[in-house]
Amino acid sequence: MMDKIEKLDTNRTDILKKFITGFLPKRGNKRKGEKNEIEYISSTIDRIFSKYFDFNVSSRHILDAFEELGYDIFLKKSLWNAEKKEDIPSNNGNRVRLDGIYADYHAAFIYVDIEPRIVGQLRLVTSGLPSTTSKEKLSQRQEIEKRINLFKQTIKVT
Repeated sequence: MMDKIEKLDTNRTDILKKFITGFLPKRGNKRKGEKNEIEYISSTIDRIFSKYFDFNVSSRHILDAFEELGYDIFLKKSLWNAEKKEDIPSNNGNRVRLDGIYADYHAAFIYVDIEPRIVGQLRLVTSGLPSTTSKEKLSQRQEIEKRINLFKQTIKVT
């Protein structure tokens, strides 16, 4: 069951891959957390691409790019947590999501072996920050925005 999303043209696929290799290097430790799960990664990258490059990318586009670039992908099934009323990742789980790419991978969670902290920093440029935001976070945001704008100067969006 494939997402019903149009395939990206070659130029946009190349931009996505260059962005991934430039901003999200391989980590090499198999950690699994919220910020390196494909849903969080995808929404972050899509928000950046919409804001800075005027086109959107789907979870399918992004996961395909990670795979083509040789990034490690880790799958987890889930167990239902009755107290939290949510699925939680589990090695012994038997639940999978039946939507989009999750159905294709027969998984409840899809993790990519990248540094989650960097994904969180990238997310900063796509959301408003309260006036009480620390100087450190504001500085991180400015640095990421500067890197994205420098990256944007090196590519041609068609």
